[in-house]
Amino acid sequence: MIKLYFDLHVHGVVFQNLIANGVDVIRGQDDGMDGVPDEKLLERASELKRVLVTSDKDFFEIAANFQSNQKYFSGVLFYRATKVGIKDLIDDLTLISSAGKLIDFENLLICLPL
Repeated sequence: MIKLYFDLHVHGVVFQNLIANGVDVIRGQDDGMDGVPDEKLLERASELKRVLVTSDKDFFEIAANFQSNQKYFSGVLFYRATKVGIKDLIDDLTLISSAGKLIDFENLLICLPL
């Protein structure tokens, strides 16, 4: 099972539904990461062996920098809040969490929807 780590911008309804579906997910704000730079958020998610979920486009550049510097990260799942419906996001994250393996996401940024 994939464990997820939510960026500060992910909608609370998504978090609540995933918890109700049995997905192992924590939010950055619950982990004391409010106000930290995005790079630190990705480092923290990776330290906890969790895939970061975000709608923040800055993570394209951050992930590319980590890759070019051969710095490990446990993966980023990016979605456009204006393009992906909440139900579709919940469904995709539930599927990824239950069917995926961390190794499939390591050092990658993957765009949702699937």
